[in-house]
Amino acid sequence: MRGNPTAAAATLLAMCLASTGRKSDAARYFAERTQGGTAGHDLLMCYGQVFTQLGQRENTIAAYDAAAEKNPLAIAENTIPPAEWVRANRFAADSPSPRYAELIGQYDLMHKAGQSDSQSRGAKTFEGFVGFAIVAPYVRRFRRDLGAQSMLDYGGGRGAQYELGAISVGGEIFAGPKAYLGIDRVATFDPGFSRDLPSGIFDLVICVDALEHCDRQDLPWIVHQLFEKARLGVFANVASYAAGKILPNGENAHCTIEDAPWWMALFGSMADEFPAVSYRVIVSKDLRQNSRVAFERRVRAPA
Repeated sequence: MRGNPTAAAATLLAMCLASTGRKSDAARYFAERTQGGTAGHDLLMCYGQVFTQLGQRENTIAAYDAAAEKNPLAIAENTIPPAEWVRANRFAADSPSPRYAELIGQYDLMHKAGQSDSQSRGAKTFEGFVGFAIVAPYVRRFRRDLGAQSMLDYGGGRGAQYELGAISVGGEIFAGPKAYLGIDRVATFDPGFSRDLPSGIFDLVICVDALEHCDRQDLPWIVHQLFEKARLGVFANVASYAAGKILPNGENAHCTIEDAPWWMALFGSMADEFPAVSYRVIVSKDLRQNSRVAFERRVRAPA
């Protein structure tokens, strides 16, 4: 295929190569164009998805990082007033709502069943990679701004996102995901199959594609817990659209679908108690981040 293909043509070619066993050819084809700097955002996002399907996950990160360069975040300062319902909420980490236990039970069933993820062709349920890979470039940039060295991935699935090999981005080769992000230490926590929240405080706490899986009445204490575990910053990516997954009881996995102002009020309410912690949140209306709102509060260093 000559020239710079369309996203549809590129995806079709990769699928054809992969279906005939030529995965290495497909990976090389996309690696050449991903690193060439001429591909547009949509094509780069297609590259990332195809690399995931081919099992070339290191190239997935490279493609999404290049896409992030083409589509930088437009970040607004959070000016939405705190929500009164948040302050009046009666549930807490040591006394969650009955709905919380119900949802945890659903995710227990899904983890034990090991259902396949349609986005990653055969990967275990909620292993942690697909959603993380798309926003990893934005996590990386936020971490760099903060100077964070340790990180907690809250709701990070099975932690597969941190088990990759070398990642090549912009001509620089990183030994693995931690080196790419610029962190020395990472811990993962997912209440869907583990109830033990890692001890201690982390420079940065991230929560990627997890909050929308929680009921509204429990979100105040969950977001509060994110801030409690953070020394410097909290990063969250929230999906504001229906999930592709359905729970065993027939419900959509995204049980809280709200727009950006709703999330801004929630985060603003919780952040008041943690004036030394910055936060940045992306609320996206589609998986590829074509439609999104990003907001933050940055703690300024004393002059």
